[in-house]
Amino acid sequence: KFKDMNYMNNFAGGYILPLVCDYLEAQGFQCISLDHYNSHASSENSFLITDISSKRKSFRLAGLIPLVAYSLESPIYAYKYYSNVSKYVENYKLLVDWSGVKSCYPNLKTSFIAMKWPCDLKILQFSSPPKPNTIQRAHKVVFISSNKQPFSYEPPNKISFQFLKYQLGFCQMKFLQSTKRMLSCSLYHHKVSLIEKLLQHNFLDVYGKNWQTNFLYSAYRESFKGVIANKFDALIYYKFALCTENARFEGYITEKIYDALFSYTIPVYMGDLEIAKTIPSNCFIDVNNFNCFDDLVHYLSTMEDDLYYQYIENIQQFVRNFPRLGFTCEDFAKIICSEVANYQ
Repeated sequence: KFKDMNYMNNFAGGYILPLVCDYLEAQGFQCISLDHYNSHASSENSFLITDISSKRKSFRLAGLIPLVAYSLESPIYAYKYYSNVSKYVENYKLLVDWSGVKSCYPNLKTSFIAMKWPCDLKILQFSSPPKPNTIQRAHKVVFISSNKQPFSYEPPNKISFQFLKYQLGFCQMKFLQSTKRMLSCSLYHHKVSLIEKLLQHNFLDVYGKNWQTNFLYSAYRESFKGVIANKFDALIYYKFALCTENARFEGYITEKIYDALFSYTIPVYMGDLEIAKTIPSNCFIDVNNFNCFDDLVHYLSTMEDDLYYQYIENIQQFVRNFPRLGFTCEDFAKIICSEVANYQ
């Protein structure tokens, strides 16, 4: 079943499980999706490998050894899991997750590997930095993202029991949302406020789906460019790219800022406060360094060419020395498969 699900086109980490299946089947293992598990006879070497943030109860399946858990969701969407990680992964041999998990849960007993989010490294094969006195990129910011809200209320239109169950679940969600950790984590409203400020100055072009439902769409319709097949086709025509994470969480750095860097587009970053430990601060513009969004817009809109090309030189050096090992779906899959091999 995994091989029929081409997740790679939808998000960067989607191809991990198909690769795991390929690697394990080459070693003689049979890979079965959870929905087909009950129709197969289990053996003493039946392992469970799961995205724990969405399969929290799966370790209870009889006959399975809970081996590897990982999370491909942000803390703000997988709010239940990140509110009680220790409980969710207590039976697993290995957890692969954002480095911030160890900070939040220092007594975590499960073996832990800090995750590197899989990136699309193909762009490195043909991207090149802009050079002075050549075709100029637009002196604007590009934002490539769908309009995805962190929380929504959509009760099922079915029997009363299911509706009541949904209501209780939604109340639990709102409670977790209101906790100190989640309130400090979510960046959705900050992101929308920054987008609005950039749109007010006609300094932003937005690509992506579902923006028609956003309140900004009607007022700034010309700045919303619709869906684009390949994000790099847009990135290479702009000087700046808005790279905002869904949540502020230590180690939670997704492909957004890397996509911009690999395209030699200066990232305007909002997310992990410790990102300078991973990416040199002279390669991007940190939103947190400005007192207000107006100051940020002024800095971007008045940037002289000399400073712009200094950023590009810094990015070029970063890309040249980029440690590619660990930043692909293949590397992620090999971590999982090595745990299976070590357990034998």
